[in-house]
Amino acid sequence: MIVPRSSHKQYSIKYADLQPQYSYTPAKIASLEKAISPARLSTYQIASGGSTADAICLYYWNIALGQSLHLPIQSVEVSLRNTISDSIESLFGQRWYSAIKFELILTPWAKKTLRETVQKKVKNNRRNNKPVTAGDVIANLTFGFWRELLKSHYDPHIWNKKLSVAFPHLPLRKSNQDVYKSVDKIIKLRNRISHHEPIIKGRLIPLYNSMLDTIGWICPDTRDWVEHHCDFDVVHTNRP
Repeated sequence: MIVPRSSHKQYSIKYADLQPQYSYTPAKIASLEKAISPARLSTYQIASGGSTADAICLYYWNIALGQSLHLPIQSVEVSLRNTISDSIESLFGQRWYSAIKFELILTPWAKKTLRETVQKKVKNNRRNNKPVTAGDVIANLTFGFWRELLKSHYDPHIWNKKLSVAFPHLPLRKSNQDVYKSVDKIIKLRNRISHHEPIIKGRLIPLYNSMLDTIGWICPDTRDWVEHHCDFDVVHTNRP
């Protein structure tokens, strides 16, 4: 049985309230400061305006925020690459990744990225005597590759024909450029999280909403599923 959204959030808040408080003894604070590094903690100490223990709590909150955003970020990437690859396949064939016609429309960076990805998969799959499939290529192309394909450069080749197919719920006033801008911001946030950088000063609520919007332009049901299961709003509200 699917738990109603309101009940889900009540459960999440209740669960968060039940988490045991960590005891920050002077010895533990010193150990954590050394492990994290004073330089890294200095950002959080300035932001918290308090003690080293306060900085460590804020540092943990930064990590928790990143964890809470994993689901919507992952869902944007997976939904995006699947809908774009479907459009490409309908225009350039099932083996679009090796089609000369497709290579000819790519920018130099995109062409290099695609070739290197395919060559790597061919080499890896050869060891197991497996053919390379479109699924192999799609799964190994970077998030940035799919963002690249949203540029206006590809309008005459892809989006003039496939925009409403790839993004059936995109508002009429918006274009693939709007999708590009949203995805670009999401990738930059994803990179900050991946590199363990502070995200606490970012405008996270608008970015989270952009993630939901981008998923919804492709599939509203997936958007609702992500929103239901994501605890970003709970984590964001509970700043130490």
